[in-house]
Order: sequence, then C-alpha cells, then structure tokens
Amino acid sequence: MPSPGIVDVAAEGDVILVCGGGPTDTLSSTKIRVSAAVLSNASSVFKAMLRPQFKEGLALASASSAVEIPLPADDGEAMKIMCQVIHLRNDVVPKAGLVSAAVILGVAELGDKYDCIVALEPTARHWLAFGGKWKSFAERRDLLTAAYHFGDGVAFADIGRSLITNTSRSDWESQACDAAAPLHKVFGLLEAERKVVLSRIVELMDAMVEAGLDVRDDGQCSIACRYSETFTGALIDALRSHRLWPNTTIVAGTVDETLLNMEIMNQRSTDRCGKPCGGRFGKGGCVGAGELTVYQGAGSLGDQARGTRDKLGRLCLVCIHEHGKLTRGDCDDESIVPEWEVEYVAPRHGK
Repeated sequence: MPSPGIVDVAAEGDVILVCGGGPTDTLSSTKIRVSAAVLSNASSVFKAMLRPQFKEGLALASASSAVEIPLPADDGEAMKIMCQVIHLRNDVVPKAGLVSAAVILGVAELGDKYDCIVALEPTARHWLAFGGKWKSFAERRDLLTAAYHFGDGVAFADIGRSLITNTSRSDWESQACDAAAPLHKVFGLLEAERKVVLSRIVELMDAMVEAGLDVRDDGQCSIACRYSETFTGALIDALRSHRLWPNTTIVAGTVDETLLNMEIMNQRSTDRCGKPCGGRFGKGGCVGAGELTVYQGAGSLGDQARGTRDKLGRLCLVCIHEHGKLTRGDCDDESIVPEWEVEYVAPRHGK
C-alpha cells in the first residue's frame, strides 16, 4: 500500500530519499521511496554511498525497514522525476511538453551530480526535442544548460542557434546570466555571435544607401539632377517601413525578424521613386534612365537573407567541451558555425 507522505517510486524499495527541507523544516521536504539496487545500477555516486564503508550503506545493511537518506540540498521534484526515469516508471514520467524547462534543468543538474546521465539520456532527448514549446529567453537558457549537462549535441545546437536568432537586445539585457553559471562563457559567445550577425546586416544596409547616393555617374550627370537623392530618400523610407532602418532598429531586434524583413522587402516590386533627368542636366545620356524602383535598388536582399541564415549553421558541443569555443576552425563537424561576411552587390542601373 502507498505510504502516507511518501512518493513510492519503488513500492517495495529499501531506501527513502529525503530531499529539501532540513532538521527543523520537515514540512517542505519530499520523501521518495526507491530501490537501492536500481539506484546503484544507474548512479556510481549512489553505488558508492550505499556501500558498507559509508554510513548510509552501513545503515542499509543492518536495517529491517527502509532507510532514510537526507539530501537537503536537492530539489524534491527534480529528484522524484529522476528516480522515476531510472526506475523505468514510464507510466508516471512526464511527457515532453508537460515538464517545465526549469525542472528539466533540475533533473540534468542532479544527473550530473549523481553521475547517472547515461540512464537519463533517452528521456532527456525526448524532452529536449520538444524545445519549440518554450519561447521565453529564460526557458531556452535553462534548456541549453540542460542539453549541455545531458551531452545532447543536437539539442544544444538547435537551442543555441535559437538564442542567436530569436532573441533581442532587451532579452540579453534583462536576463543577464550569472557569472557563476556553468555556461556563463557560452552565453557570452552566443550574444557576441548575435551582435556580429546584426552588425553585418547593418553594414549591408549602409552599403545599400551609399550605393543609392551613387546612382549618378560622376562626370556624366550634374548636381542639378536630383535623381539619386530622390531615389535614396525613397529607399530609406522603404527600409524604415520594413524595420531595416535606422541601424538602431536592427541591432535592437532579432536576427530572424530582420532576415524575414529583408526577404519581404525583396519580394516587393512597386513604388517608383521619380523620373531621372534624361540627360537634361548632364553632359551625356542619363545613367538613371529606366526609372529604378526602390525595391530594385534593394538588390538581392532575399538572397542575402537566405545566405545569412544558411551560414549560421549549427553549434558544436564537442568544441564547447574541449576548447571553450562555439566552433573551431579545424573542427570536422560539418554543421558548425562558419566565419562569414555580408557583401552588398549594387544593382545595375539604367538599361
């Protein structure tokens, strides 16, 4: 029969883990009945703890009933779920989407502490594959840390990429990572990568506007021809309406939103920006003849956006573990983040 106040993970178990609380705070503790044999098989730490050389093992060897082991530093909910997993209690183990990111991280940290990651790995992979459910920065931060503890390279790459592409400057400023956190350096690298991508896009927008001002061919057109100014003004208005101008708008947003706006702008083909002078103010034929549209002036923004997204690639967990870097130049993982540059190719004006 179930024991009052005890979570029976193993109904006939010979060990009761008492998590949380303390000597003077028994009400907030969680008691979990488990099997010493199962714990020892899954965890080298519990295996050592339950040997006769230690007080817990000595008490177990001489006890006629279940032995309580106080674990005041451990979270009761995370320990309960960890024990359910390693006891193969799939009837009660939370399914993906029904367990919070914070609890997944708690289980990961306990798994690391008690050296039972191998026993937890299949369930952890199932949980982390459902990462799309979690949208907030804090949840994805917890899941990335969990993926690191579980050694799940696929989840680490996917969640890490989302922290580069789907977070804004305000996310990073409001959710600063504790300097003592195990992945403090990794989060710093992710934020830096996000800034690099956005700075490249800023360079691209600047190059577009500069190219717009250069529509007039020096030596052929007079300053009296205002076509380049008219064109550039319309181009800036279009960039602004797509949240691609000014630069402060780009760096405050997310990479994904910015790339999507680039693709949307590239798909437009209307809004002409005035007629060129036709050579009336110049020495020869007007290089602007043909009436460029603002969106033709945007060049290959769609291709630039898709290329940028493709080049982001994936992060490498092995490189993080072994070298403390998101990737290494000689890493043989083909899915890593490569170095890349954004180059603006001005469209051909005129005929």
